[in-house]
Amino acid sequence: MADKRGRHGRIKLSHELHRRGVADAIIKEVLGGADEDEDEALRLKAVWQRKFGALPGDARERARQQRFLLGRGFSPAAVHRLLGGEKE
Repeated sequence: MADKRGRHGRIKLSHELHRRGVADAIIKEVLGGADEDEDEALRLKAVWQRKFGALPGDARERARQQRFLLGRGFSPAAVHRLLGGEKE
């Protein structure tokens, strides 16, 4: 799982750990916490930068970028902040 942590969000990592039989308490301990929110935001920005590098110019491109990032397991709120251009 360590190799996927840089490319995927907390939602996808949590699902994968649960699928592999890891206890919910352990998943919450490993992936939860305020410091992890900043870590996920940094991972999200790095993944987005590698794939796209520029904010979407129209609704179609915005939807494409959102689908990609949500598919990688990043939270909808974090994706919205990134693509909405709001400061973190």
